Amino acid sequence: MSEQRLIDLDLAALRNREFFPSPDAWEDEILYFLMLDRFSNGQEIGYRDNDGSVVTTGTTPLFQPADAGNALRTEEDARRWRDAGERFVGGTLNGLTSKIGYLKRLGATAIWVSPVFKQVAFKETFHGYGIQNFLDVHDRFGTREDLKTMVRMAHAHGIRVILDIILNHTGDVFAYDADRYPVRIADTNAILRRALGPPPPEEPRPGPPGNRRRLRLEGEKARVDAPIAL
Repeated sequence: MSEQRLIDLDLAALRNREFFPSPDAWEDEILYFLMLDRFSNGQEIGYRDNDGSVVTTGTTPLFQPADAGNALRTEEDARRWRDAGERFVGGTLNGLTSKIGYLKRLGATAIWVSPVFKQVAFKETFHGYGIQNFLDVHDRFGTREDLKTMVRMAHAHGIRVILDIILNHTGDVFAYDADRYPVRIADTNAILRRALGPPPPEEPRPGPPGNRRRLRLEGEKARVDAPIAL
């Protein structure tokens, strides 16, 4: 079972290990960004593996020039292609691990991987930006061990790994009721008096009586969207 809180992490054990150093200057690195679900499921055939040997197993052939446009030849093809764009299609951490040699031969010195963390269960957040748990790996992508294996393979090929972690891109797991804190005008006036204190004494000014600044709250009822702590 994965940790549920940051306090559950054994940070001391994480520090007691060897690290793959960051570069002195990132501008000298060649970054390859990939969306994990769209990159590889490890079932391709005909490509060269991490050691440079041609893979003879798998079911997905290499792209050929004649394949251009084959997703749109019929309306049914186009429908399936559009539908696939809104859901998971099967890319995994193991698939990425099997392509580290390809990325090395391509010239990449660092790979930037879309979020691999646990996603909400009720949406097809294939892009990784529906995170519910930042402390675990989403099962569609693989396991924690799969993530460690991928990083070790990348480091063995001299490739750095950057994990995309965007804290404001979380799963939509709760909602707010806009009218959950109804406050009447009298209550609002009391809140304002406590917050602002007594009004300052008015200075005499020219003009007819009643020419003074006033604060008015119009309407039968005012509402606020969050409690006000004073």
